[in-house]
Amino acid sequence: MEKKNITVFSYSIIIYALLCTNTRGAWIGATVAIIAYIFMHRLFLINYKQDIRRITAILLITFVIIFMFNSLNNNKFAYRFKSIFMDATKILKDEGAEKAGSNRFFIWKNVLILIKDRPLTGYGIENLGEPFVARFEQEMIDLFGTTYHVDKAHNEYLHIAVTTGIPSLIVYCLFITQILCQGLQKARKNCFYSPYIASVLGYLCQAFFNISVVSVVYIFWVFLGFICSYEN
Repeated sequence: MEKKNITVFSYSIIIYALLCTNTRGAWIGATVAIIAYIFMHRLFLINYKQDIRRITAILLITFVIIFMFNSLNNNKFAYRFKSIFMDATKILKDEGAEKAGSNRFFIWKNVLILIKDRPLTGYGIENLGEPFVARFEQEMIDLFGTTYHVDKAHNEYLHIAVTTGIPSLIVYCLFITQILCQGLQKARKNCFYSPYIASVLGYLCQAFFNISVVSVVYIFWVFLGFICSYEN
């Protein structure tokens, strides 16, 4: 919110590091976060026109870093980004859909079957691997020629449902929704909350493609704490 050169440098490093992860879900989440941040500025700030220069700078820096990363890595970003649409086409046309998203679609489809079998209690925390392999081992051999130990649903919401039940997922979603509603009300009076809300929305979006990682998820919970904290 303040004009400091260190902010530009820090943002550039973060974006470059994000590209280095080669994680498409995280890229999608970051895109959602940036769009949400711009949208909330447009919605809540009275002096939005005066603030347009900073938003333009954010977008410009982002595209420059992406171009630089892509140039230094033999179009790695372009190929990886294109694969998002290639996988989406496979799913829509049902042509090799099981292998789309690094086999994620195969996992999601079968996790939904497991959820249907035990919708209330799930299979236990961190206990997906055994029932998944027991149920779909032959299908994996037929499709991939080997058996994988699938211990994660690679979707935070499906993972909660299959391990602890649908009621647990409902409670989780209601909890997050309540915090975001509080944050949006506060953001109308104080733009301090906007970047935190945008970050949380980005994280929730990438959670459709990944599960909680201990080195990252604590930041998500800290930001939720900032959003629902009392104002001084």
